[in-house]
Amino acid sequence: MLLAIDGVYQEPVSLDGLSGIMADGTGVKQYRGRKGELRAVIGITESGGLKPLGCFVNTERPEIERKVKERIKGIRPHDIPFIYDGEPGLDDFLSGVAYPQRCAWHGPRGLYHALWEDGVKGKESQAETGKIKQLIGIELPEGDFELLKEEDRQQVKERYESSKKEKKKLVGTFYEKGYTHGASYLEGLSDRIFANIELWLETGVIAPKTTSLLERVFKEIGRRLKRIAWGWSDTAVTNLSKMIMIKQYSRDKWEQYWKQKLGIKGYFSVQITSVETSPCPIF
Repeated sequence: MLLAIDGVYQEPVSLDGLSGIMADGTGVKQYRGRKGELRAVIGITESGGLKPLGCFVNTERPEIERKVKERIKGIRPHDIPFIYDGEPGLDDFLSGVAYPQRCAWHGPRGLYHALWEDGVKGKESQAETGKIKQLIGIELPEGDFELLKEEDRQQVKERYESSKKEKKKLVGTFYEKGYTHGASYLEGLSDRIFANIELWLETGVIAPKTTSLLERVFKEIGRRLKRIAWGWSDTAVTNLSKMIMIKQYSRDKWEQYWKQKLGIKGYFSVQITSVETSPCPIF
């Protein structure tokens, strides 16, 4: 059964209807206390749903990227963002399919740690990270993009351009103060933190700006793996993770899998035409 579920993750996936792709990892305990790493890649639909793209245990990123790209059909470069937490090695993940966007929550958090290395702590550090939260906290208008007033779009565009300029000035200020780690981090963040705003201005699609959904997925998977997957092999943990992902977040695929597994062809249907109730003779 665990091996059979792998076939679901080999089916082609269309980018149509997706507003973004996410990837992240979490630790798992395996045989004789060995620590492994579970990585998952998911697509986010425009309605906020989840489309599982792959689960991998102790697999290198280039191999994960290759397998995910093999499933994606109708590739149109840079149509949607790839949202990640800033983990090294993911800056160019899925290049040619999606463009990178740093998580809006992890951005200020990462700046805090970078400033800590520069010796900036306490209220001064909080003040600087507070500035970043304000600069990147651009809220997008809800509703049909085509029906929005031009002034609403213009307000977002002006806020976006102003925030980019302010972030550039902040980088210069950091260098002047000797905050080299903070300045370097902020420079790397600048090119990737506004991807969702740029996408909206160009297409009207509201894309996710944090990895919170994927973190909730990992919490759900991890809760189950810690109970039943202790000491399992890479293959077993991988397939079990795929099963949990499909069961929790892709019910149609889960039902389709079991129909095939049980040989249900749908040649007949059962209809209830009437229901009658009568008192129980025991009471």
